[in-house]
Amino acid sequence: MKKHLYVLIALAAAVFTACGEKSGPEKPEPAKLEVKPGVINVKGGDQSASFTVSGAAWQAVSDNKDFVLNPASGDGKNNTVNVSFPYNTTDATISVQITVTNKENTSDVHYVTLNQTGGFVVDPVEPEQPDQPDQPDNPQPVEPKVLAEWEFATEHLEFFEKHFAYELAKVDGKPNPDAHLPGYASDDHYCESNIVSGGKIRFKNGSDKTALDDNGRCKRGTGNYGEPCWYGAWKGDVAEMTAETAEALPAGTKLHIYYVLRPNTQNTLKYWLLEIKDGENWVPVGEVKNAAAGGEEVKYNVELIYDPSGSKDIGTDPVTGDPVYPDNPQQINTVVDYTYTLTSTVSGLVEYRMTCQSLMIADGSMVVSTIGETSASKAQNSVVRYAGKDSNSGGSRPVQEHMKIEIVK
Repeated sequence: MKKHLYVLIALAAAVFTACGEKSGPEKPEPAKLEVKPGVINVKGGDQSASFTVSGAAWQAVSDNKDFVLNPASGDGKNNTVNVSFPYNTTDATISVQITVTNKENTSDVHYVTLNQTGGFVVDPVEPEQPDQPDQPDNPQPVEPKVLAEWEFATEHLEFFEKHFAYELAKVDGKPNPDAHLPGYASDDHYCESNIVSGGKIRFKNGSDKTALDDNGRCKRGTGNYGEPCWYGAWKGDVAEMTAETAEALPAGTKLHIYYVLRPNTQNTLKYWLLEIKDGENWVPVGEVKNAAAGGEEVKYNVELIYDPSGSKDIGTDPVTGDPVYPDNPQQINTVVDYTYTLTSTVSGLVEYRMTCQSLMIADGSMVVSTIGETSASKAQNSVVRYAGKDSNSGGSRPVQEHMKIEIVK
């Protein structure tokens, strides 16, 4: 009997304990995404599409940089995502995958596939009445024309200094403190085209250079041979090159840019990306390459090269008196020569920008953290300069062809 009594007491205690326990509040399940539609089919002549995201906070990414998302994230309250992209003038269909991820639950992933058929042809139509102006929706092709042309030479030094001399960037004779701030680009400080007018070169900061500047080494100005120079260029900085155009340039217009760059020392930064503004989008021109620089992957299409083993001495031919250039110069000319076909109409201004992608220096030996890092005297700061026809310092060959922005067939 006593044994049964012990069992009953134990059972009662277990029941009491179970009933007395209080469980904590259950965590609500994270909200789930809803993305519609999952597949979008567009034509080669289309330049936009959209889809909706609802249910939760989200972020999205496209696996094709030409297909731009706006917005690329949201709160999930019936957000409409617009996708903009260029014409598809190739023969193949372009398939793009857009990945939409729940910010609160990264395992909640949705995909939107956008298929754009190819074969779109830009075929301007002649107006029915030749004496009447062209129809706005049928722009006519533009004839070949140089929009802006520069000749960098000692004989033009005074002309370029008129708007681009370092002294012009000062305030009351002292360095302008605003010149170090991100986005700084003085409207009054530019290198104007001199052979065919209408072009300008400007330099714009991508970062605050207050801490980088060492004894006034961050500045813009004109070199001894008339070439525009940018002292203290840094990652994220931009060289802007523009040309005015009186007429609208329709989709299908081919634009050509040509110029030559030259490093002054191995500290000149190596990797740059040149882009053109096509309609509302910035698009790379020429072949974009990949490089590893200081642990990061860099995309570039302009590479500045400095060869420390090269000869910097220039001799003279004893018979003709002409300069003799070494076969292996230290300062190597980088020729930028690209043609691009517009996919959207451009009006008023053709715009190019060249952005510094990395702090890897031009000889490829290291990634710097301060200007002049490889030099004890800090004299070898980074300088980006456009090469000219007689700017042959350091043993580099002079440039025979002028810098230009032009319309080509």
